Amino acid sequence: MALSPEAAKVLAQIITLGTSDDLSEQEDACFSPGYDHLCLLSGLLANEPREEELQQFLAKHPHFLLGLLGSNDAGDLAYLIKPHVGTKHKADFGLLMTSQAGARLTLVEIEPSVANLFTRNGTPAKRLQTALGQILDWQQWISEHRSSYIRDIIDLAKSLPEYNKEHVLSEPGRGYRFTTPEDIEELWRIFGSYEDPRIRYIIVIGRWSSLSKEHQKRLLSFNREHSASQIVYTYEQVGRQANSRPLILDGG
Repeated sequence: MALSPEAAKVLAQIITLGTSDDLSEQEDACFSPGYDHLCLLSGLLANEPREEELQQFLAKHPHFLLGLLGSNDAGDLAYLIKPHVGTKHKADFGLLMTSQAGARLTLVEIEPSVANLFTRNGTPAKRLQTALGQILDWQQWISEHRSSYIRDIIDLAKSLPEYNKEHVLSEPGRGYRFTTPEDIEELWRIFGSYEDPRIRYIIVIGRWSSLSKEHQKRLLSFNREHSASQIVYTYEQVGRQANSRPLILDGG
């Protein structure tokens, strides 16, 4: 795939560390991006896209968030697009997964790739502060409606169409499931998450390469302090970490 000089620079920033040496052979079945997908992301980021463009891209290319957040067991159940959190809020994405660590719902809030993460004083900048506030709203509402909310999310996942690459690229809709409705229900129960569901909150914002050294340290410190409940990723890390998933699956 031919890349513009700007996109080639973004791709180099993504694959500097941690990605597969054999990008061209990643399989779609692993739900993790290969070389062509990374080129698409690089071209998009090079053009400084609007938030809506990033939303549409990630809706049509689930490999990135599934690869970013997936476990060694690759227990992908469903990929939710704009799932409700109560009647007043919506996440940008929701991912249902199972592994030997249990079953997990991850809610994702995306912000522009050009957004600043921190002010000169090192405090969260406006877009990051807004995203953190949204997550706090989700957490407060879910804490009061935890059981019924998880039940609604599982029912939503079971109602979605099964993943089909061509259909997704044309019309991603509300999302898609990766196994049968019966398996979603059974696996969720087997891994025990009606009783004690694991819920994580992820923010994707900005570019690592645009951060000063001090702000890179600030982001790492923030994630260490909040890793139990919420993590902030930049878009380079989305591509880099997602691409490494097949290596984990293959034991490499």
